[in-house]
Amino acid sequence: MKPRHDKRLQLRRIGIACLAILSLGQIASAQTLKFDTPLSVTKLTLPLNHPPLDFACAISNEKVLEVRYWQKNPADEGEFVVKMRPGPEVPPCDKTVLPQDPPLLVTCSIYSSFMVKERQVEGNEGDDGIAIVPRPQGPAAPPCDEKVALGEFLLQPALLSQWFMGVVGRYVFVAANDSDNFGWDPTNVFRADAPRPIAFSSVQWGDRTVRLTRVPGGFDLRFVADANLDCGVDGAEGAACLARLEHAAGANIALAQCLKAVPKAYLNKSFPRGYPIALEYPAILSVRGSKAVLRATGPGVGCIGWE
Repeated sequence: MKPRHDKRLQLRRIGIACLAILSLGQIASAQTLKFDTPLSVTKLTLPLNHPPLDFACAISNEKVLEVRYWQKNPADEGEFVVKMRPGPEVPPCDKTVLPQDPPLLVTCSIYSSFMVKERQVEGNEGDDGIAIVPRPQGPAAPPCDEKVALGEFLLQPALLSQWFMGVVGRYVFVAANDSDNFGWDPTNVFRADAPRPIAFSSVQWGDRTVRLTRVPGGFDLRFVADANLDCGVDGAEGAACLARLEHAAGANIALAQCLKAVPKAYLNKSFPRGYPIALEYPAILSVRGSKAVLRATGPGVGCIGWE
């Protein structure tokens, strides 16, 4: 039979473990990125019946005809794939190739003083247009349809394959995938009353270290930022390239640490622009009103490179 103090010790260990789990839960919740919950979300599927203003065709392996339409509304850009029938004949490059346009998807997220309207042609990756519609005081919400509502404006500049992330107070977050940006998502931050972004940063939104803190008049976003230039830290120009990266980031890092990101096959070889490197560093994006400031909060944490 085991002594009683072993049982007490076991219970104590269980208690400590439970406290640790609760502490981890609190840390995880503090790191969770939370956007405002919309009052309502409406999703519509509408026929895309705008005649094309322009189109282009490209044949690939004599099997597929690719047609891109630019609709009357500049937000409704569509890319469609049409299979070709077997045989030597190539289908004509005009709007008659498509038997039926895919539908237009419209999503409206309503908040207390404005509505975010997203337009997307079915089958396209990302949104083709994200717009803000002011919401007058009162219970009535702006209509959710393909028509341009009173006071509606598109958010510019548009990002490739962009999507609406969420809202924090009067600020709207729009991000996009960028396979050439080391896994960071290019992100624009807008005020809900202006079409131009007030801040742009590349953020790894899947990283649990991303922290968003609301403050009076704005927010603070803590994340690992990147600074990249069209130069490499290898070769004779390496030190100068690193100095430029450090100046752009406002953070320092050891040259040896960045050289670890350069494949050995590239070292001591002459390349026109070196082996491109990005400097990772902890940063904070502080937004107050219409002013945004990005600054480093510590030294560089690493370098990554791409071919």
